[in-house]
Amino acid sequence: MLQFNLDPSSIEINSPEKQFEYVKYDRLIEQCRNVEDLQNLARYLLKLDMKRMEVCGQLLFDSLPKDKENPEEGDGGCIVRR
Repeated sequence: MLQFNLDPSSIEINSPEKQFEYVKYDRLIEQCRNVEDLQNLARYLLKLDMKRMEVCGQLLFDSLPKDKENPEEGDGGCIVRR
């Protein structure tokens, strides 16, 4: 089995609004007794996090300065493919 630190207390949430949302969902998860629902929740959150990483990467890529002569090359001379 893969080893991950799955201790939620190891992740700090700074925003009070996000802390409130977390506590709300934490209570719902605690009350859930359906393993299939919990498995679907885990898959959903995993996929949502992967999508977040894709979007953040694309936003970062789009914010990089472009070479005017060759729009696929950044300032470092590396060709980036989409």
